[in-house]
Amino acid sequence: KIKNAAPIGQSADVLLVPADAHSNPDSGERMQAVMDSVVAEESFASGGVSAEEIADALAQSIPTLPTPPPPAVIPQGRPPSAVPAGRPPAIVPAGRPPSQLPQPQVASPPPPVPTIPTAPPLPPGGLPPGWTMQQWQYYGHKWLKQQGQQ
Repeated sequence: KIKNAAPIGQSADVLLVPADAHSNPDSGERMQAVMDSVVAEESFASGGVSAEEIADALAQSIPTLPTPPPPAVIPQGRPPSAVPAGRPPAIVPAGRPPSQLPQPQVASPPPPVPTIPTAPPLPPGGLPPGWTMQQWQYYGHKWLKQQGQQ
């Protein structure tokens, strides 16, 4: 449904406006008046945040962790020279330790070389239409078999 927004008597300049639309022209004074009344220096909508507000928000968002226990006492100085009580003494073998014998180098087998199949002989007319030489190497024997040439 469309209504005429022009006053009666100005039907030459008829403006067609949808029924629920606002048809009074406004150059922005109404919006500016609303913004001026809402966004003031002391308003919460101003967007300004103080450093104290930021610090409070951060303090509330960080979880409190339990205090860790004090570190264990670490003894200072050299280790004891005697075997602690309750442990059998370790027997140290006499003589020098055995020397490291060089381990014989075992040659590792070379990596397998991929074998490329040998291509069957080409038919008298050359490669079949649309075939590549690589395709012929792998599948040429099947083509020859289908053609009854093998």
